Amino acid sequence: MTEDDLEIPLQHVLADRGRPDPASVAALLGGIDALPPRRARPWAPAAAAVLAVSLIGLVGVIALRPPLYIGGPPRPPDPAAFAGDPRLDACFADAGEVEAAFEMRAARDYQRHLPGMLRSPELEVDDPAFVVIFAGDVSLPRIQPASGDGQIVCVLVGDTPNVYVGVDTSGLLAVVPMRSTAPTAVVPSPVPTATPVAGPTVAPAPAWATDLTGQLECDGPPDTLGQDVESPTPFEPAPTLEAALEVLLLNYSSLPTAGWEPIEVDGHWARHRYLVDGRTKVVAISTDQFEDLPPDIGWEVVGVRACDSSEFDPATTPDAAVTVWLDRDGQRVNTNRVASHIGPEHCGWTSVVFLRLRGVQYLRDPKGVLAESTIGLFDPDIALPTEAIDTGFHTPEWRLFTVPGADAVFVRTPVGGVERWPRTRDEVGCA
Repeated sequence: MTEDDLEIPLQHVLADRGRPDPASVAALLGGIDALPPRRARPWAPAAAAVLAVSLIGLVGVIALRPPLYIGGPPRPPDPAAFAGDPRLDACFADAGEVEAAFEMRAARDYQRHLPGMLRSPELEVDDPAFVVIFAGDVSLPRIQPASGDGQIVCVLVGDTPNVYVGVDTSGLLAVVPMRSTAPTAVVPSPVPTATPVAGPTVAPAPAWATDLTGQLECDGPPDTLGQDVESPTPFEPAPTLEAALEVLLLNYSSLPTAGWEPIEVDGHWARHRYLVDGRTKVVAISTDQFEDLPPDIGWEVVGVRACDSSEFDPATTPDAAVTVWLDRDGQRVNTNRVASHIGPEHCGWTSVVFLRLRGVQYLRDPKGVLAESTIGLFDPDIALPTEAIDTGFHTPEWRLFTVPGADAVFVRTPVGGVERWPRTRDEVGCA
């Protein structure tokens, strides 16, 4: 046996991260003594001794380390590949042990990189993103430890870090194949030498499965929610079209839960539409056939576009979803201008009201659950500042006032009192 003979199996051992084979390691160690001296490399015995020590420790730690790359610099998802990258700091890398880091060409590809991650509407955008996966909990006051299985993941989109707990990171792909849009070259078909085996084919999509935004009849700008149909991949297939729509509504809580038109079916494609006064406000497309997968795998919504939720019928919108505010004239206001919602139950934030006014986030937090995340504290009884401006925005419970330059908004309650809702230091969110 020569050292070159030893190096090849050693690379295989290192590459098999998480599954060290004690028998193989012992065989490699046993082969070290049999190595003949080589005059061209007088340091070989010392290197072999170092190798022996390293391999002894390797069995215990290889499953916890990022992948090792022989003969080159660190590569994603090894966090060392991004040493000094400011995106690590922006995603709180100093708050815990980072296990993996990588880039995504588009945030909407998150389920291609992390197949086990649940749908997150805020990531359904074309902007590039940066992902940090933590080995354990992180020391951030507004992030609670994950319960059960899963890991804490931060996805940085632009300047906004989105933190998720309990993410299933199995099947992680740091690099996914590029979706090619280049025309396919025409190649002569070879003469078959045997009877080909028929594989699944995808039925052509009807015309209404394209340009979903163009099918909407919105009064204002459409919502950024969802995506058009492109390279559909099943994540949560359902046995029926009705069940597929239920899965969609479970993942997008701001969509109306009632008032949907009868489902239109054209072969292996279906269209779900939500109308208000005969005008299309939401359109969703489902299919039950996917390329390179067995037929009849189940129905899945693979494309959805919607108008702003202020254009939905209030009677069909779930109470736990976004609260639409009214203007001075009692007209519903687009949620891009002002909107509020109750904090998610699974993060223990149901006592908190999240208000977004012209892109700035404020909190009504009477129990101080997120007090460390705000500039100043919630005040349930405060005098309305003399310089306060009535925005005209109101709900049946509240009327909203602002003060120029203040780090809070002021809200008049039904009994005539005034509350101070402080601004958040950074964007606060929960998976």
